[in-house]
Amino acid sequence: MRIPSAVPWPGIGLVLVVGCGAGAPQPPLPDRLDQVSEPVAELVQEAAEAVRTAPGDAQAWARLAQVYEANLLTSYAETCYRELLALEPESAQWWHRLAVVQAATGAHREALQSMRRSLDLLAYPPSYWKLGTWLLEDGELEAARAVFEEATRKSPRYPGGWAGLARVHLQSDRPEEAIRAIQTVLRSQPDPYARQLLGAAYRQSGRTEAPEAQAAWDTSREPSWPDPWQAQCQSHVAESPLRRARRLQAAGRPEEAVEVLEAVAAGGPDAVRALSILADVHYKEGDTARALAAFERILELEPRNTWTWINISRIHQNAGDLPRAIETLDRAIRLHPDYGTLHATKGQLLFATGQYEAAAQSLHSALDRDDRNVETRTLLGQSLNALGRWEEARGVLLALLDETYPPPQALLALAQAHLQLGELEQAQTHLQRAASLGRVDAQSMDDLRRELEEALAVAGSR
Repeated sequence: MRIPSAVPWPGIGLVLVVGCGAGAPQPPLPDRLDQVSEPVAELVQEAAEAVRTAPGDAQAWARLAQVYEANLLTSYAETCYRELLALEPESAQWWHRLAVVQAATGAHREALQSMRRSLDLLAYPPSYWKLGTWLLEDGELEAARAVFEEATRKSPRYPGGWAGLARVHLQSDRPEEAIRAIQTVLRSQPDPYARQLLGAAYRQSGRTEAPEAQAAWDTSREPSWPDPWQAQCQSHVAESPLRRARRLQAAGRPEEAVEVLEAVAAGGPDAVRALSILADVHYKEGDTARALAAFERILELEPRNTWTWINISRIHQNAGDLPRAIETLDRAIRLHPDYGTLHATKGQLLFATGQYEAAAQSLHSALDRDDRNVETRTLLGQSLNALGRWEEARGVLLALLDETYPPPQALLALAQAHLQLGELEQAQTHLQRAASLGRVDAQSMDDLRRELEEALAVAGSR
């Protein structure tokens, strides 16, 4: 189940304070509340005081749980939701929220169980989407199908049930059924997520020239369907200085954002995060020098901060100074020789400069440290293709077919390897699948398709 982890709060451990009353539960508090940003700490203290005053008040526990969840103090939220459910065991809302925070902390099985319990109590449409999506990402296609089908029966106007069924059909290579499911949504509302799914289904069916096929499917983007329980939780988000700076930046007021960020960067637990945002503000305003200066200030505080080295390298890369970008990564690798991401990023830059042998070496080094990264494995296959090492490339790329969503670029590179090895049928199969998924360079696709057609014509004339 690919569930994003909650943002960790360093140095904060869970402390449960036992009340002096007759077994009355008391609110969990971070043992180092001073390491939490001031606006969040104020919200936590206020909500916790309400629980201490009335430990049997479910609404007080609900507020504290949502304050913790909304501000990414997820383990504390889970504790509060459990106390809340001891007071209101038949609340579908709190079982749903417990499932969400369990998923965020990696408690996979518990999250599934809690979400099923929520649905036993109330057929809340977003609960079906969450549960079905988790099962789908686990590869449990039939279980996911059952959940989404129930959603379409209980809440036929909710897009999530039909969209979920469409995803099941797509993953099962049944594009026509996916099209029928998603058209049920589009008949009643112009939903952007549904249009993306429809585009994916048209491409998978081979109808790549149809207007519907032009909508790219961004699997990382969540749909924006109404979820009142989520909205209620998010209403408890505190506006920290960093959040305020982001808001000012988004509102086109970069000077004010810089002022806020410089104050935070002057000292305190959020200095590094403030400098990182400050670098982003300067860079987006076109001030590369000040962006680099902000990143250098991070390295003064944390010389081994890997992502800062990577960001400096990317600034040089975007400025067209690839040698300096690679040199920056080499300096970082000397500090972190076992960090695979650095080797992978260097491999990407070397590939971009046509240094395919060196790129393959860096990518191999990355995969020696972490062999799970699909993008790195794809780029290694492409590098081996560029070197004419077709059999090696085929082996690397074939392994990617076991992934739930093999990248279209990997399928295209695999088709190229098969073609060069004279395996024309396999080349045609993977080329067609790459075309159905979209998001590949059209020129590369056309060139390979033309080369394959010529090879098939030669083979047919023999």
